[in-house]
Amino acid sequence: MDKNKKGFSLLELLLVLGVIAALVVSAFIVYPKVRDARYVDIEAKHIGQIYASVKTVYTGQPNYSGLSTTAVAMPAQFFPDDMISEKTTWAISSWGGYVVVDSNNVSPSGGTASSFTISYSDVPESVCVRLISAVESSFYNIYLSKQKGINNDKNSGALVKENGNSTDIALAASTCQSGGQNNQVVFLAL
Repeated sequence: MDKNKKGFSLLELLLVLGVIAALVVSAFIVYPKVRDARYVDIEAKHIGQIYASVKTVYTGQPNYSGLSTTAVAMPAQFFPDDMISEKTTWAISSWGGYVVVDSNNVSPSGGTASSFTISYSDVPESVCVRLISAVESSFYNIYLSKQKGINNDKNSGALVKENGNSTDIALAASTCQSGGQNNQVVFLAL
């Protein structure tokens, strides 16, 4: 054997392969968390934009009468362009669920169309509580339930934020966990 030949020993090769394997595994662990954080940031901005659009259009109106996704929100372009799917007439969230805006009758004073909701369907457990926490200050009530369909009762499920009080994070976390990938979050504003 020639001692002047240079090369890698088996131990050195195994060490390099081990480092590469560790990097690949860590990428698979870290990437979903980074992606989810990005989705929450995007959707929090979308919710803020939708909220501001509703408030702007209905300023000076006695209530939110007539507000719906198809009648007002889509034609008035309440939704950012990246939420609009060419395949459907609904707005779609970052994780593929429907986003619906509608008038509602829940408020301290009652009355027809006295409030409005922004509903998110198919919210994954991994982003559910973070999404609620990111926008909770803008909403009076927040309902959370397992998704049953696009025409769910808007005011059903767990009331995780009630009457403008703080959000019950423990209740939100347990409800998000039981809903898995199919949570419906309904944000109610006055």
